[in-house]
Amino acid sequence: MINLEESNLLIAQLPSLSKTEKLPLNDCLGRVLAQDVLADIHQPSFDKSAMDGYACRREDLNMPLQVIGVIAAGTLVEDAIKQGECYRIFTGAPVPPGANCVVMQEDTELDSDGLMIFKAQKTNDNICKLGEDCKIGEKVLEMGTIIGPQHLATLAGYGLVMPEVFCKVSVALFCSGSELIEPLYQPSGAMIRNSNASQLMGQMFAIGASPDYKGIVPDDFEQISHALKSNLGKYDVIIITGGASVGDFDFIPTVLKTLGAEVMISSLNIQPGKPVLLAKIDQTYIVGLSGNPVSSFLQTKLLVEPMLLKLMGANCYLPKMIKIPLFEDVSRKKGNRKLFLPAKINEMGEGQTLSFNGSAHLLSLNSADGFIVLDSGITMLKKLDLVPMLLI
Repeated sequence: MINLEESNLLIAQLPSLSKTEKLPLNDCLGRVLAQDVLADIHQPSFDKSAMDGYACRREDLNMPLQVIGVIAAGTLVEDAIKQGECYRIFTGAPVPPGANCVVMQEDTELDSDGLMIFKAQKTNDNICKLGEDCKIGEKVLEMGTIIGPQHLATLAGYGLVMPEVFCKVSVALFCSGSELIEPLYQPSGAMIRNSNASQLMGQMFAIGASPDYKGIVPDDFEQISHALKSNLGKYDVIIITGGASVGDFDFIPTVLKTLGAEVMISSLNIQPGKPVLLAKIDQTYIVGLSGNPVSSFLQTKLLVEPMLLKLMGANCYLPKMIKIPLFEDVSRKKGNRKLFLPAKINEMGEGQTLSFNGSAHLLSLNSADGFIVLDSGITMLKKLDLVPMLLI
């Protein structure tokens, strides 16, 4: 059994799968950038007004100024202003030659002759200078960035309409368990609906992977072995839920041993979610997850998502953690594992734990914003203590 910090170090050493493709800009949301992006223009590409107001010479502000024209965004004025002159100017418009400040409209008035009078005692320049954000050739986005909406704006702003991105990781997903039926069927007797597949597919789609659900496999050594062997080399990663522990019907560890797998993780020091496997056969990674939905969700958040993002070339792949004040006291009897409790962020910005009956409590995550974390060795947290929260 290893702790989460050791698992993170292991993931950090995984190589990118390195396959790339070029896509139209609007198809790149959520993909991982496979190139550094350099500025092809200065930004801003000219001195531009940061305000609606008047472009003028600072040294003339003690006198009435003649308004000699209007400059709107997209209008370029080439004639320099002279002493005693100013231009009416709007936000984003190019500052005319000779002007060294833009005074805000609120700080001015027009006299009876239409001359601009500066009423304030002082003013900022209110000019966005040429190249103050970045200059031609500077790096504006780094390879490994997971492309969000704000990055699409940056790519568009620098003319990169076909960026190079890493290819999606291909994942085969099996759910093992002789008690499982698919969700469209009505369970009877000791059967239960397979909720894990939909949840895990959603988690993988959300991070830009390419999952393929392969169905339910009974708790049978030969059938599990066949499911793994028949998909080796066809997918980058094979995930199978259930059967990753040490019970009489937990066949995955034995199957992996029989297939000669290199086992990298055999269990994690977390609660819930201790039974989890990570192995490799040739170039295919094998992941064994818990059959309980809260455990498998947490295992995927802590292990599978970072792993897939790292394989896809992302340089920021670990889940987001924040510090948050605790709504109420939280305690437990034993502190031998890192504990994750479903929680929401209440209207006061505090972490409030939710009703949680264990790793099979499917509904416990419906209102959750994340998990409050109690580190190993901690059995008590007090109200308003600053505690880690894993965001989901």
